[in-house]
Amino acid sequence: MTTKVGILYLYASLAEEGFGHIKCRKLIESLNNQYTLILRYAIVPDDVFLRAEGSVKQQTISETDFLYGGYEVLIIEWRLRVRSPDESEKVRAATLKRFLDNGGIVIFMFREENEFIRNSETYNAFLEKTSIPLIRQPRSEEEFPDIHLVGDITHHRIIHGFDKEHALHGNFLFSIDINKKYLEHVNFQIHPAFEGVSKLIVNVPVQVDPPFDRILLAGNPSTTRMLTSGDLWWDGALYHVLGAYDDYEKGVSAILTGGICDDFIVQQYETDGIQFMLNLVNLFIKYQRRRRPFLSLPIIVRQVQEEATRELSQAIEEKDEIYDRIVEQIHKAVQSHPSALQRKAEAIEFLQLALKDCWQELEESTRDFLTTGESVFRAFRTVKEVDFAAPAVEFAKALEVELNTKLINRFRSYSKKRGDFFQIIQRKDGSRSKLLSRKELTLGQIRYELKEVTSNPATVYVKFREYLKQESDTPDFWLDGDKFPKTLQTITQRYRNGAAHTAKMTLELFEEWRNLLLGVKDGSSLLLRVVKFVPKAEQ
Repeated sequence: MTTKVGILYLYASLAEEGFGHIKCRKLIESLNNQYTLILRYAIVPDDVFLRAEGSVKQQTISETDFLYGGYEVLIIEWRLRVRSPDESEKVRAATLKRFLDNGGIVIFMFREENEFIRNSETYNAFLEKTSIPLIRQPRSEEEFPDIHLVGDITHHRIIHGFDKEHALHGNFLFSIDINKKYLEHVNFQIHPAFEGVSKLIVNVPVQVDPPFDRILLAGNPSTTRMLTSGDLWWDGALYHVLGAYDDYEKGVSAILTGGICDDFIVQQYETDGIQFMLNLVNLFIKYQRRRRPFLSLPIIVRQVQEEATRELSQAIEEKDEIYDRIVEQIHKAVQSHPSALQRKAEAIEFLQLALKDCWQELEESTRDFLTTGESVFRAFRTVKEVDFAAPAVEFAKALEVELNTKLINRFRSYSKKRGDFFQIIQRKDGSRSKLLSRKELTLGQIRYELKEVTSNPATVYVKFREYLKQESDTPDFWLDGDKFPKTLQTITQRYRNGAAHTAKMTLELFEEWRNLLLGVKDGSSLLLRVVKFVPKAEQ
């Protein structure tokens, strides 16, 4: 089953601002039929999100959840409410840039003209920092060669589209005819977005500045004129750009003006605006999946590591919890990245050969994690200076699943059946052992519990030792502190926690971990031994 693409849609205003806080409900309905669509008002820093309460918290999403939540597309409706070159009410510039650097897609449906006029330089400075195409400003005749400029433009800050021949609604709107002549003025790569589109209705569109001639939406070739925020216009201008996109780096960003999907327009007039937007989203997703650079995954991992450095340096206790969180973020990034599937077939073939009959005994999620890790490793192993933290984390997750399923959970079931579960109960410090919790344990937690099992006199560990001696064919594998407990200590510190540090997980270090887990060089696979020596499942 193919997972639906995740889209985060930021609506225009907070719900408290009135009935019209969402401007494009018809578009949302259509997107929701094809994608996994999440509606929010803003993306906020993690600390702000944690402090938020009530309605505000319900209408926002944290930056971490946005960046690592599997979203491929961000659509911003109507406004950003820019405050500075770095900040807007909807999202920080750095967060947008990072999403794009990770291969994301951003579409901004611009409709806050007055805000731009009041704050044009700051507004464009924000857009520039995010790599979203800019709003065109009428600054000088020099910027518009071959166009006759009528009048003084010194005090004007914005350029609007106007088309008397196609005017609607008292000249407030105009229609655009999509035909062969029209498509000559749109970048060729975008032509598929106009399939099934014959007419668009726009609302005083603003001129935008297409980088590298990436024109996404234009006016009518011979009748649309561009006016300044006053009454000045360019005689015979064909340079009317109502939408532009930028695919020059890892992500793709686009800006559209004219409200082509506003509910007022799509419900009052015959327009193909919604079809155009659906086509555009599909097209961008298709293009991005084809060309998303493999190197973007190590970049994502690096950013996670860098953000965690300060938190780790300041932590006095509970560092394992921080490592767990970092590892989980890297894992989410890997799972949503195309390189996880790029070499899937050859990865599975290799793993089946390396693990022999044990392959079928592994949990399904274990096989998935191993396949993802091996696939990513094969995609990157010929690239110089790459950080192999991503596949290292996937291999650690694979071992974690096997230990939870075949060791920890079997002990829990064993204890329940014998009536020990609610009697074993307290550790010396008065807290309940994680061995008896209902949650899956992280690799770091399993390491701690196995270390305690070797010598701790608390009842829970005494019972666990008895369980291993009775049910495992090789109990010393688990109970001898110099055997598996020591190996697991090395794995968590050197390979799993090592993947969370900014120090690079080199190819040599990853291959050391891969050889230990899979027995690539010497046939002595740790995973094979774990599966062989775990207590047998009760019939």
